[in-house]
Order: sequence, then C-alpha cells, then structure tokens
Amino acid sequence: QSVKRHDLIRDCYAYDVDILAIQETKCKTFEDTSINFVDSCNGSKSKYRLLISDQKHSLQAGLGFVISPKVNQYVTSYHQISDRVCYLDLKIPVGENCVRFCRVVNGYAPTLPNSIADPKVATAYYKDLDTAVDVPSKWDLYVLGDFNAKIGRRSHEDVDNGLDSYIGRFGNGQRNSNGQYLLDYLIKNNLFAINTAFKHPMRHITTRCGWLKDWSAGRRSKKTIPYFTQIDYILCRNDKTSLFSNARSFS
Repeated sequence: QSVKRHDLIRDCYAYDVDILAIQETKCKTFEDTSINFVDSCNGSKSKYRLLISDQKHSLQAGLGFVISPKVNQYVTSYHQISDRVCYLDLKIPVGENCVRFCRVVNGYAPTLPNSIADPKVATAYYKDLDTAVDVPSKWDLYVLGDFNAKIGRRSHEDVDNGLDSYIGRFGNGQRNSNGQYLLDYLIKNNLFAINTAFKHPMRHITTRCGWLKDWSAGRRSKKTIPYFTQIDYILCRNDKTSLFSNARSFS
C-alpha cells in the first residue's frame, strides 16, 4: 500500500498535479496524512497531503484526494457526503483583499450493471452529487470523477437539441444508460464535460482500455481486439469553459 501511495505522489509531482481525485480506494477508515516526496534529481523536498474517506456501507467504493503543498494552504474544509461523493472547499487569494471560492467534488458512480440492476443506486448517487454542487453561483465549481458512463460522440441531433452547451465534439463511443444519467445531470446543473472538448489521439481521450474476444475470427479462435472507452470526466460550469486550455487522459 505504501508503494502505491508513493507512486501517486510521484506522478502528481512529475505531472505538476495540484489536486488529484482518487476513486475506488477500497479503504475502510478515514485518513488525513502527509507524505514527503524527494526529487531524486535535485534533492528538493515536497510535502503532499493525502485525504482518504472512510466507507460506511461497503468496501467497493472509496474516495480520496492528493493535494500539493502549493494548494493545500488554500483548502478550508473537506466533507464526505457518502461512500461515493466528497468534496474540498478552497479560498484562493487572487489579488489585494480579493479571494476566490472554489469547490472540487470527487465522485465514483455505480457501474452500468449495478445501475441497471437497481436504478435507485444511480438515483441516490446523483442526488448526493446534487448536494455537493449546491454552492453560490459566484463560486468556481469542478466535479472530477469516474462516472462509469459513456456520454458518447456528440451527434447532429444533440446539437439541434442544444446539447453542445453540455458536451463537446470529441466524445468517444455510443451513449449508454449511465451516460444518459450523466447528461441529464449536466443539463440540470448547467455543467460541461470539459474533456469532451479537446481533440487528442484516442489514447488521450479514453480512460479505460482492455481486450475482448474477436468473435468474427470464430469461436475457437484466441484472437482478441482492443477496446477503448471514455468513462471518466471533468465537469465545470458551462459558462467557464474558456478557463481551460486542455483536458486529456494519460496512458
């Protein structure tokens, strides 16, 4: 476990990540701890904060944050709504006698089979997310998460229906029922899935990959084909998209 945590801190340092939202930790107890990182090249030291939420109902979810020393000084509070939703509040100085309030929400949605088997699970998750994003309109708001949802590639019909205010041109795949839950949530809260707005190679758009049996090669064949899906998203207010210069996944 300590190796995995060190890897998280190392990647945050290497990619200059100030806030990392972690899902599916499967950790049972709450933790608020500091982890020191030493740059092997120049010997500089950094102290990152690791927040891990406890799980009250199962060990299948679990959330957390890694916060850089640069940003941790601006964190005012941490709150857990459920095993699947938590958030940070920040108060960031932006000038003399001026501050900017910001909320960063972390979510881990039920998988598609679980949502289909029991729609109440998905409904409860999005109800918790509604609670998490209930902040004054002047606040900056970001929702980071594994939504287990395929919004899919935006269609001409989507544009005709005004959905280009909520999803960009560069989504991947076909929308599924979890994707519709997410899209309805975006519309309800005037949010935009910002990582559908930038053109990248498929490996920098999709966030889950694997291999499937190639049935076209015959039942006895061991041939497999790769699959790539986009199920993780960064959400922002749909009138704040101009603040973003890029959004991508790393493989």
